[in-house]
Amino acid sequence: MPVGNSAKTITVNASDQSLGWTVSIQYFGNASGWITAFPLSGTGNGTISIVVDNDFNAFSETESVRVAKVHVTNATNSNDTQFCSVQQTVYDDDGTGFEPPGQND
Repeated sequence: MPVGNSAKTITVNASDQSLGWTVSIQYFGNASGWITAFPLSGTGNGTISIVVDNDFNAFSETESVRVAKVHVTNATNSNDTQFCSVQQTVYDDDGTGFEPPGQND
């Protein structure tokens, strides 16, 4: 996800337009709360916007990777779930902010 927190989307295509669905986020490791998804529920076809926080203050190392899955689940059948994986690498070589690889100060 680029700096500036631009939203990416997940498209829900439901074969039954009366089908309800919910969104949940599963975080891996010790970082959580760095993804915002909306809406968190819907009916039929829909679009879910995903925004990834680029806050570098959550990291104690110069390069950190965090991983999560965004799940979309059938509201009437919790065994019917699809997911999208999200991975973010944050670089911070001096504690002052985001610096991608190869950028010189």
